[in-house]
Amino acid sequence: MNQPLTLETELIQALGYQVVTPASANWQRASQPWNIAVHQDPLAVVTVETVEQIRSILAVASHHGAKVTTQLTGHGANHQLADAIVVRPSGFDELVIDVEHRTARIGAGVRWGAVAAALDGTGLVAAFGSNPSVGVTGYELAGGVSLFSRSTGLGSWALRAVELVTADGISHRVTDGDLLWALRGAGGSFGIVTAVEIDLYPAADVYGGKLLFGLDEAGDVLDAVLSYGADADPKLNMSVNLTQMPTRDDISPMLQGQRLVSLDAFGFDNETEHMRTLDAIRSQIPPIIDDAMGHLAVSGVHKAINEPVKPSASGDFSRLARVDRAMIDSLVDLFETADGQVLRNIQVRLLGGRLAQDPLVDAIAGAIHDPHLVLGVGPAVPGDERVDRAYARLGEVVAVDGKPRTVASFLTRGQDYTDAYDEVAMARWRAVRAEVNPDGVIISNRDPQ
Repeated sequence: MNQPLTLETELIQALGYQVVTPASANWQRASQPWNIAVHQDPLAVVTVETVEQIRSILAVASHHGAKVTTQLTGHGANHQLADAIVVRPSGFDELVIDVEHRTARIGAGVRWGAVAAALDGTGLVAAFGSNPSVGVTGYELAGGVSLFSRSTGLGSWALRAVELVTADGISHRVTDGDLLWALRGAGGSFGIVTAVEIDLYPAADVYGGKLLFGLDEAGDVLDAVLSYGADADPKLNMSVNLTQMPTRDDISPMLQGQRLVSLDAFGFDNETEHMRTLDAIRSQIPPIIDDAMGHLAVSGVHKAINEPVKPSASGDFSRLARVDRAMIDSLVDLFETADGQVLRNIQVRLLGGRLAQDPLVDAIAGAIHDPHLVLGVGPAVPGDERVDRAYARLGEVVAVDGKPRTVASFLTRGQDYTDAYDEVAMARWRAVRAEVNPDGVIISNRDPQ
């Protein structure tokens, strides 16, 4: 009698070299997400480039009672995937910019850096985030707070269409209805997405950069930005970072390892109005470096932000809040303590503008009425008491009434969609999932457990 085939054997028979299993020599590298602090231990990792390959994976998963999840990069890796096959859709690399209709068609394997480069010279921008190595599809399906969101709204509001394969192997092009509502902000577990189509935004002139201040000016810088920023033109987007400058070749030796305050400001059009806001801040607190602002190609925005693109072990913190001077002073005090020094960055991002208005499309990711988003990034070192104390203290400082909430694209490890959306929205989301993915074969990193 023939022995039944294992899941790994069936996958290899169907897809050959595109399958990596725990027995493969390159297993550790292939199964590791971008955030290397998360150990996922999936059943297998499969790189795909066609819908037929996705159907084969879903058929094998169904036969063996396994789950399937999509992960291009793993920036938002959250938990173990011991019962899941990881699909890496890097072969879906289509990227088409339609300048006339201000839209883009983007394959599930494309990252934001490629989109930004393709937009150079078009007079258009996308509602992209700060890191060029993040995948477009995962970002869009998680809401997506953009560097331009005060003007454009959330990234998911730009979703016009999503093409995906559901657990039964059927391909769909979703352009309306409850499913698109759910995909706009909590969309990881309805199907294996192969492409998205998004709106683009006119931007005749993109500019921005960083102003650097001494750490002793941190409280006054934050106070000035939040004060002047409250009424600033929505096309001006600002965030303040208490930051430890990394030791990298692309950082000036004079700045490497220094703890400073960085004001990141990016906008498009209305330059004169925006410069009035920035000049008002400069007049109160003169920067120590004030030559990094300028006109940019769209791809230059990511270069100006200069976030790390190589995989790293990191922990993070994210919370919507209303930051006042007392909270500002407490954040600065924390950053200067011995425990707080394990945090590489504490950011206060100015929201408001278009984000505070209801979207023109039906989306689970709705308006954000909180004026600020507080983010923290540091190393993930299991068992390091200083790290644990730093994040615990950050949570105490950024106190809110009721249950703390954040946006889905910044959910941290251990959080799920219930930390971003209210019970009414989650009830509707569960109803959509029960209809589209009744057996729960397809999962995401943010599904409620």
